[in-house]
Amino acid sequence: MEKDLINRARKKDAQAISEIVQKTQRKAICFAYKVVNDEALAKDIVLQSYILAFQNLDQLMDDGMFEHWVGRKVSEQLLNQIEYEKNSSLNSSFYVDEEDRIEFDANVRNDKMPFKIESFMNVQEIQDTTQSVLNLLT
Repeated sequence: MEKDLINRARKKDAQAISEIVQKTQRKAICFAYKVVNDEALAKDIVLQSYILAFQNLDQLMDDGMFEHWVGRKVSEQLLNQIEYEKNSSLNSSFYVDEEDRIEFDANVRNDKMPFKIESFMNVQEIQDTTQSVLNLLT
């Protein structure tokens, strides 16, 4: 990511923010979709992630790591969505065990870890789990 774009985005330059989103959103949406298997929900999660990222842009220490940073924001929002669905559901047996969730959560919040969902959990397992819970919702 061009550091100039990040600096302009820090100054609330709408054109810079738009360029950043255009350059990074496809990957973020694809990742979120792989987890939730719902295009609209994936887009909502990514939108919320961008809002949080741009609101907290001053916390980004390395401008070259913006895409990784947004990826972590998406992961955090996915975790929030899974927790929301888990708490909303009467049956939480479809979720991975607590140890895996804690490890995933710790890795998402680790600034030094490269952003690779495959290194945290099995993507198919996440998809199956999330889809099972979504099927329970009315």
